[in-house]
Amino acid sequence: MSHIQSQIQRVSDQISAFGATLEPDGPACSAPGGVEVRAPKTTANAVYGLLLGAGWRYVGGNEYGSGGPDGWSAAEWTPPAERVVVTRHPALLEYLVEQGLALPSDRVITHATQDDVRDRHVIGVLPHHLSSLAASVTEIQVDVPAELRGVELTIEQLRQYARGARRYQVREVPLGGR
Repeated sequence: MSHIQSQIQRVSDQISAFGATLEPDGPACSAPGGVEVRAPKTTANAVYGLLLGAGWRYVGGNEYGSGGPDGWSAAEWTPPAERVVVTRHPALLEYLVEQGLALPSDRVITHATQDDVRDRHVIGVLPHHLSSLAASVTEIQVDVPAELRGVELTIEQLRQYARGARRYQVREVPLGGR
């Protein structure tokens, strides 16, 4: 089962308690990979909140129609992208897991290629040409004192100098006229 299929199955099981269903590439979908979510109007907000909390992205729709005593809401969503951690620092990986930003089961690589990051949520530092291919890039801001730059930090030092996580979405902008 692929990552996307497992995401769809997990959320499908959760929203069925609200009387809602998921249909990959359903009639409300405008693009490949979209998932139609049909929910009774009375529980649509709860279902949509659950999807947002699970990292799904709202694409469009939300048309109310027939299908139940209160009607139905049909909207297109896309499942969350697979996560990959890009780092060569063991203490950073430990810190990411400790902070709940990564799981021990996440894929970890030391050097990224276009195929490694395309449409994935990346945790680590990337050059912009790769960042623009990722669904998002999360980095830990670390204020390292000058005397420790270039030195492998311990987990204790990382906890001391880390200043929080920031998530970015980078897009390439075509160069104008020149």
